[in-house]
Amino acid sequence: MTTFSFLPPSSLAEWLRNRRSAAAISQSALADCLVDLGGCTQTNISNWEVGVAIPDAGRLVGITRALGVTDPDDIALRDELAMRARRDSYARRVAAKGVPRAPEARCSTTLDPMESLDAVVD
Repeated sequence: MTTFSFLPPSSLAEWLRNRRSAAAISQSALADCLVDLGGCTQTNISNWEVGVAIPDAGRLVGITRALGVTDPDDIALRDELAMRARRDSYARRVAAKGVPRAPEARCSTTLDPMESLDAVVD
């Protein structure tokens, strides 16, 4: 188990970079380890390490195994950083497209939901 004496990483990209460096594995060698998961290239690894792209969950598990990460706290940190990266990516996409407006109400009166259900049941 590798112990890190520095601050925990603030992003999934940083986590990947740190763990791969600590394991002394090249990006190409890591990509070769992920061939069973549908293939991967050195460019994919590079994009993940700079934060341009996010690996899917299956590849993230494969990366963790290939790098020999077994510490439950480190795996929990990985999951938290992955969730944050996906949330931030979604927020950037929504911001780029603009926030969709809620549709206008179709009727001017407000009905009691139980009242309308009773009308359908009768």
